[in-house]
Amino acid sequence: SSDLFSTDTKIVDVNGGLYVLDRKGTGSISKVNTSVKTVEWQKALLNKDNPYDIVAIDNNTAWVAMYDVAEIRKISLADGSTISSIDTKELSAKTVEVVK
Repeated sequence: SSDLFSTDTKIVDVNGGLYVLDRKGTGSISKVNTSVKTVEWQKALLNKDNPYDIVAIDNNTAWVAMYDVAEIRKISLADGSTISSIDTKELSAKTVEVVK
């Protein structure tokens, strides 16, 4: 297919830049160059990992929350590469203690 993005995308502004979080199948994160109306870079994610949301840390990095993956990833805004990640398995436990 010649389509660059699926129909399950989220378009977000990070530090004034336009990013597309593609959340169908094997997900990806892309930066769009709005001046020349092209994709500056696109980073495919492994194992059908799908990005949920993105928040800037500073001008060079951002946190990306993932669907169905117990981690938050720190990525480079220059190329989308993963710098590090935080394991959130203990934060996403399925059992909830009811307080009475």
